[in-house]
Amino acid sequence: MIKKISLLLLALVLGIGANFAQAPAGLPNFTIKGEGSSGSAVMVKVSINNKKKDKVTDTDLAKCAVYGVLFRGFTDSSVQGFGGSTDYPALMDDPSAFEAHRDFFEPFFDNGDYQAYVQPVDDSYRVVKVGKEYKISNIFSVNRASLQKYLEKKGIKKGLNSGW
Repeated sequence: MIKKISLLLLALVLGIGANFAQAPAGLPNFTIKGEGSSGSAVMVKVSINNKKKDKVTDTDLAKCAVYGVLFRGFTDSSVQGFGGSTDYPALMDDPSAFEAHRDFFEPFFDNGDYQAYVQPVDDSYRVVKVGKEYKISNIFSVNRASLQKYLEKKGIKKGLNSGW
């Protein structure tokens, strides 16, 4: 019994370590949820908790929005009626995609290339004190379709018409 628990804990620790290892350097822990869609873009709300409210920038939030669309996916519960929701899977369906294409994704985030696919929604920036921390959030429009086409063009993601 103890051996099983030890193995389970080890697997959990290794799994968490793998998730942290694949994120770009300096990316904070964040939450992402859907806030609707508009054409080929999805609206996502990104939130980061921090002890200092001025330590989180809009650039940090935008980077997390694109990273979340690429590697995490999200659920949009803003659908009207009957408590419906829509799941948006991560564009990169392989959890190890960041590591596998690190030479592409590190410059993509570090050089600001991701900014071509994300736009903040006017008047959506919020700072709320929660206990001893601040919850800093903003809503972004992320052009998911254009981002997918770009990844296909660069050979990072296979397109539907590329065959099996």
